[in-house]
Amino acid sequence: MHIDYYLYLFKISWPALSGLFLVCIFIGTKCLSILRKALAEKNYFSKFLAAAKSLFLVLIVFIYSLMFMDYNQDWLNDPAVSKGVIESLTAEAEQYTLILRSGEEILTLSINAAAFHKLHKNDLVEVTYLHQKKQVVQCSVLTRQADNFI
Repeated sequence: MHIDYYLYLFKISWPALSGLFLVCIFIGTKCLSILRKALAEKNYFSKFLAAAKSLFLVLIVFIYSLMFMDYNQDWLNDPAVSKGVIESLTAEAEQYTLILRSGEEILTLSINAAAFHKLHKNDLVEVTYLHQKKQVVQCSVLTRQADNFI
């Protein structure tokens, strides 16, 4: 189980998750009140209208859930793990980028400032990252390149 991966995902997507939760609670209570009122009446048209309103509200929750999953697709994927040599490290306007060569593949990943300052060019590292957003979740230095000291 990849606990660190899902904790990181929760950390970056908790506002959207809490919004989805609140929308579900609001629409769920609204559907219950609509259905309760409709079941109390004897006429079939009001029951049909209540069912249509409830279906519309459930459709809203479904669309909001699809939007959440479209933006946060990494919830559906396992973490990506790659081992390779750091080609370069760049920092531009508080955005830190790590370019990693893993065999024939070259990955460009976002990394946080604390990890950025601990890494050096040509270090052999193993990174766990979000597959869609290309953000590093965990980085382990396997071997450090010597700094041309004798």
